[in-house]
Amino acid sequence: QAISFGARSSLSFEFDYFDGTALRVLDMAPAMLPTSTVIYGRTVELRTSVSLRVANFPQHLGLASSDLTLILGGGAWEVPATSLEHTATCGASGAVKGGCNRTTLTFESPGAPS
Repeated sequence: QAISFGARSSLSFEFDYFDGTALRVLDMAPAMLPTSTVIYGRTVELRTSVSLRVANFPQHLGLASSDLTLILGGGAWEVPATSLEHTATCGASGAVKGGCNRTTLTFESPGAPS
């Protein structure tokens, strides 16, 4: 409640809860991918190396890139990770705070008809 000019009034606003320990994608490069192009009358499906920066990836599991498969397009494609690099690691207090682990995953985008 807020008090304004001696009268009591209420103020409502929307907010979202944020789980700082949840696995989430921070960014992707490139942000947009070409899917195919026509060269000399033939359609060529393009494949691009994509890098995902992820927060809170479980680093303690000791996974290698060969252990990971990414599911894209709502399950339309399954692609293997080509690299996995932990770029920042939480200290002992970070396990409680969350949000400090950073991992970069790289994969090759699947060829897709346009």
